[in-house]
Amino acid sequence: MNMKYKLVKKEIFSTVPILIFSFILLFIIFSFINKDFYKIFNIITMLRNASFVGILAVGMTLVLISGEVDLSIGGNIGLTSVIFAYTFTKGFDMWLCFILALSVGIVVGLLNSFLIAYLKMNSLITTLGTLAVTQGLAFTITNGLGIVVMEERLLKLTYGELWKIPVPVIILVISIIVMGLLLNLTKFGRIVKVIGGNRTVAYLCGLNVVKIKSICLFTNALVASFVGLLITANAASGMPQNGRNIEMEVLAVVILGGASLKGGEGSILGTAFSILILSVLYNGLTVANAPSEIINMVKGFVLLLIVGIYAARKVKTT
Repeated sequence: MNMKYKLVKKEIFSTVPILIFSFILLFIIFSFINKDFYKIFNIITMLRNASFVGILAVGMTLVLISGEVDLSIGGNIGLTSVIFAYTFTKGFDMWLCFILALSVGIVVGLLNSFLIAYLKMNSLITTLGTLAVTQGLAFTITNGLGIVVMEERLLKLTYGELWKIPVPVIILVISIIVMGLLLNLTKFGRIVKVIGGNRTVAYLCGLNVVKIKSICLFTNALVASFVGLLITANAASGMPQNGRNIEMEVLAVVILGGASLKGGEGSILGTAFSILILSVLYNGLTVANAPSEIINMVKGFVLLLIVGIYAARKVKTT
């Protein structure tokens, strides 16, 4: 029992303090640059915009800790969005459209689980293939065009509020809490970290590696499909372009938060503060009226920084 809490403590107090300090520093800097930055309206808007990538990052954290990676989430989102919009415009009941759209995540999750966990195919190459298939299907169904969806019940998914807090932000907070408890205080979470850290040891210990990896990949695919519905509601349109290239942004968030592409490492708290840091950075530059070229340059520097951090971690662990 003591060992379990020592591992939790080590995980929390390794990367998180640096992330917290960076978040506070950035928030103070942008507050001085523009007084509109720290207004409640802007903060709520910033959190709402960050919630889509944030929810995806929670699912991706689980996958990376297990020692795999999922690059198919963008295609999953696009196909989910298109399936929902297409079936809805054909007169299907909205709840049936939800089920049909979420079935995309179920199919993608089962396919990724079978190819990666059971057949032991490389997750990077496999999910790139899944990405290509799902994106291709989405573009084929709509001929590359968007399908407008104006439904009040759907719009409440992203524009609705509870206690003046946007629904997507509430979903993000709940997902962070649930995943944090799952990874840190359950047997399942400890097994995921063992499998990600050393698959051979996990096999020798009699752990069901295939089952655990399948659960992680399936969960992430279902989360991506759900976010596809959120993005569809946000845009009031089902488009094959929804979610395009979002996987790189999600990976950047998770790796900055302390996860490793080798597996066995990661912190949901680190992921949470990583979401806040990048949101503050991009929103702060936007509120400060920085040119789009500058914002893109900053995004590039951030990606290089994340690659540098990851390389430093690899050197430290070898």
